[in-house]
Amino acid sequence: MKVALVKIVAEFNMILDLIQSKKPGAVDYIREIPADQYAYCAAPLKQFPRFFHITSNIIESSNFIFKPACQMSWLMALDHIWH
Repeated sequence: MKVALVKIVAEFNMILDLIQSKKPGAVDYIREIPADQYAYCAAPLKQFPRFFHITSNIIESSNFIFKPACQMSWLMALDHIWH
């Protein structure tokens, strides 16, 4: 999580190097994900400011609303979502 919040690219790379020294496979996985999708230092902040929000509040809210539906049968889940 810390790697996503740093503001300087050099610090971002330093944290990835630290992760690589502890678990090389994890860094390979992280580097495959485009940094502009999760890292503050690589985000296009002028066009899309994040204000330190990494996930969308709308998505978090919808996940909270639909969570009970995940425990229901498909018909009851549909009814729950509809109402």
